[in-house]
Amino acid sequence: MNGFLLHLITLISFFCGAVNSIYSDDYCSWQASGLPADRHPGIVRQVYLSRCQSGQVQYDYPHNGVRFVVSSPDPEITQFTLCIQPAIGYHGARIYRHYGNDIEMIVEDGDDEQKPRCFPSNNGRAFLYIESSLNDKAQRKSILFTYEIGGSLINEPVEDDIAEIVEGDLEECKPCTETEILKHFCTADYVVRGRLVNVETDSTNPKMANIHVNVAQSYKQKHDLPLGRSAQGKITTVVQLPAHCRPRAGVGQFLIMGTVLPDGTARQACAPRYSDFRRLATQAVQQGRAFCNMGRETYL
Repeated sequence: MNGFLLHLITLISFFCGAVNSIYSDDYCSWQASGLPADRHPGIVRQVYLSRCQSGQVQYDYPHNGVRFVVSSPDPEITQFTLCIQPAIGYHGARIYRHYGNDIEMIVEDGDDEQKPRCFPSNNGRAFLYIESSLNDKAQRKSILFTYEIGGSLINEPVEDDIAEIVEGDLEECKPCTETEILKHFCTADYVVRGRLVNVETDSTNPKMANIHVNVAQSYKQKHDLPLGRSAQGKITTVVQLPAHCRPRAGVGQFLIMGTVLPDGTARQACAPRYSDFRRLATQAVQQGRAFCNMGRETYL
């Protein structure tokens, strides 16, 4: 996509604004239809997803284009990492990201690989552009993807840091695939549900980050986690990730699983959002893809 088209997208978006946008109650998810296709020819819709940690975008009968402006839920955070993941069976549009005066395609039409695509924000905002790839505007297609801000689910180094990290270290920062999440649930030393409330550099090992967790429920502990209590009386624990993975606290509950080292230190392997895990576990059990007895109380 050339610079002229990028300039045209920006101008049309500015003058046209949002058209027939349907938001969720919390304004973090958006759904719309491209039909009738001839009602607003050439218009690029402008959608603001502000102050949201995560959400979902669904565009039925995609037509023309949609430009998304995403900002952090914390106004004090001026830089963040935005990650998007297309749904299984994604087809009907390409997704680009804007940065500066450039534009880069991050999801091709038909690319439904189940891994997040992550990139840093620009001056406190991240910009996405969806471009329909359907020739038949009445073709029954619905594109769907989820997005998330921060590193609670996605332990991904931002681009500026990648050159400073040796290639082998990137493996431990990659987000877990759905298959890996299911396997870790069965083989991990611990599986707990809770909120990631704070992240700080480990005082004895600056290469590691300590993630403080308010534990809501423990599903498995082959080896005891280091547990404590907060000033509010909540059960807490601490798990670790390499600091260069840039883990961050997040809004909502997560299913945290990993290994316990001989010295009692807990290392995090995967931490999907609990709502995402419930969906994944339900599908795995129904389709016979579970690697162990997952226990209905875990995901229902």
